[in-house]
Amino acid sequence: MDELFKLEQTIKDRIEQIRHKMHKTHNRAYTDSLWTEIETLNWVLNEILVLSRNCNAQSQASDETGSHSNGIGASSQNGSCSPL
Repeated sequence: MDELFKLEQTIKDRIEQIRHKMHKTHNRAYTDSLWTEIETLNWVLNEILVLSRNCNAQSQASDETGSHSNGIGASSQNGSCSPL
């Protein structure tokens, strides 16, 4: 989970950096490319949110049943969730 949180923070910081680069007087093609990058990073943030929710749901389910699954994206033996 910590890895997802760190990645999320890094992406949010990158989006802020890109937004600071944007200005009305910049070339339209340059601004459009920056927006494309922001939209892509926002998509990645949404994917991280989905992974986090799945991880939390799997952790809660395994806590309730007292078992741990070792499948892809599932809780490992130490209770952490692996996105891959």
